[in-house]
Amino acid sequence: MSFTPSTPSVLIVDDDPLVLSIIRRIAKDTPARLRFAYDAEEAQRMVEMELPTLIISDYQMPGMDGMSFLERIKLRHPSVNCVLHTGFEKVWARAGSNIHVLRKPCPNHVLRELIANVAIA
Repeated sequence: MSFTPSTPSVLIVDDDPLVLSIIRRIAKDTPARLRFAYDAEEAQRMVEMELPTLIISDYQMPGMDGMSFLERIKLRHPSVNCVLHTGFEKVWARAGSNIHVLRKPCPNHVLRELIANVAIA
């Protein structure tokens, strides 16, 4: 699949290589450019290089947690769609941050549709 600069991109952030591998596999046929980071700091550098259409971030990671990372992104780039992918029952976001929560384990088709819908939006 070939991508152009206008192709929507999705940044997946998770410190678990298995989770990244699963998401890579289930989303491989979606018409979006997939990028992967192992922590919030790496993801931040990637955002500065190319603003993604969607960020899906794990919550619990070494260093900065996923909610803090996504809140920081939303403050600087309100147009970026942000989803927190977590197994925690309760997570808090700042009021009005517009960060959606997707609970783990999440069915594969839900993640695939989320990524595909960004590509066709």
